[in-house]
Amino acid sequence: MYNRFISILALSLALIVPATDAFADAPKKTVRIASGMSHDPHHIGLMEFLIPWFEEKLGDKYEFEVYPDNALGNYSDVFQSTVMGSIQFSVSTTALFSQFVPELMVLDMPYIIENEEQAEIMCTGKIFDEFDGYCRKRGVRLMSMDLSSFRIFQFGKPVKTMDDMRNIKFRTTSNKFHVKTINSFGMAATPMGPSEVLTALTQGVVGGADGDNYSPIHYRWAEGAPYIVMANHMPQFYVWCGSLMWLSSLPQEDQDLFAEGFRLYYDYMEKMLAKLNEFETLKAALTSLGCDVYVMPQSERDRLQEASKGVYDELPANLREICDRIWAETHAASDEAQASGNAAAAM
Repeated sequence: MYNRFISILALSLALIVPATDAFADAPKKTVRIASGMSHDPHHIGLMEFLIPWFEEKLGDKYEFEVYPDNALGNYSDVFQSTVMGSIQFSVSTTALFSQFVPELMVLDMPYIIENEEQAEIMCTGKIFDEFDGYCRKRGVRLMSMDLSSFRIFQFGKPVKTMDDMRNIKFRTTSNKFHVKTINSFGMAATPMGPSEVLTALTQGVVGGADGDNYSPIHYRWAEGAPYIVMANHMPQFYVWCGSLMWLSSLPQEDQDLFAEGFRLYYDYMEKMLAKLNEFETLKAALTSLGCDVYVMPQSERDRLQEASKGVYDELPANLREICDRIWAETHAASDEAQASGNAAAAM
């Protein structure tokens, strides 16, 4: 009987050891990441911080492949692949992302927020969690969201006031609320992709364009539109999403580590973007290209904001309610923080 027990035990061990070795030698799971344009800070932050962090924490089980510059197709293809799990993580502006999660189109509304402090409240608080809920209904998880910059006006001639903008044929994105906003300022909105803008500016097809702070540099738009006007008229948010189906298939510990990595990435990007968007740094970069940089006074910003209020009337009722919640949460917290700071300064 004893010999039979030993034989069974030996057989069991013989079966367990190879299985253990096979588990140890299991191939790593591939994580494919569509990371946007290679010159964009979000790709740079991915390579400088997030990929090394993931490799340190999860490199024994996963290998990471990064695809910048639309290498995996246009964003429609990328989003669908993210939903299906053949791409694990992807990034885009809300102007593109909101085609698939329409609740996020409110982030492209004029003057929905007015400063970086309000953006941080929205990107880290209850509004972020609400947006994540909308994303999950479409098959993705919202991993991170940040304010890249406010969009800037770029003109081929000096512009100081809203009156100076009147009737200028102006390039913007195909996002319908971008178009309506530009039209509300008295210009003639002309949707156009980034790669077409430089030629359109230099040939006089359009007299201006809007983009993020570094569009004049990265896309060379400064060559055709050297007059820069900053009015904070519209934010430009970037969102990272993950495949909900793929993430749900992972052990909870791994899901938590991916989420933690993106939370830390947000902190990293906030510091990077704050440095890039610091006014004197940005002004020096733009003036080195021959640009004239003009900060529109608050009185003119108020005129633009008043003119664009009608754009909100175009929103469905549920999206107007989201705007109201964003406004209430971000402005109340921002005003409270400012009041607290003023009180502390007075002591």
